[in-house]
Amino acid sequence: MRQSTRRLISQTGVSLCFLILMACVGPAPLEDYSLAKTAVDSARNAQAGRFAPGFLGQAEERYRQGLADYEERRYKEARENFLRARLLAEKAENFTALKKAETG
Repeated sequence: MRQSTRRLISQTGVSLCFLILMACVGPAPLEDYSLAKTAVDSARNAQAGRFAPGFLGQAEERYRQGLADYEERRYKEARENFLRARLLAEKAENFTALKKAETG
């Protein structure tokens, strides 16, 4: 009986540690990933590489960093990089639209 009690306590402790670690990681930022990818692709399709290469380059770099963070399960950092990538890509696309309108 004493042996089974120790085993139960040990298994409970391991399970508890696992749950705590999983809670710290948090859910994978799949929506942030999708939104960032869509925004970067949209900026590319709008020719932001020609009209707003700085913003597009920054967006692509943040997106790549977000992917690396995601693969390493650093979900908080990945979420932040995906958000920044999306904002920069949207800025690149908006700047591109403005420049296209100015040049006719």
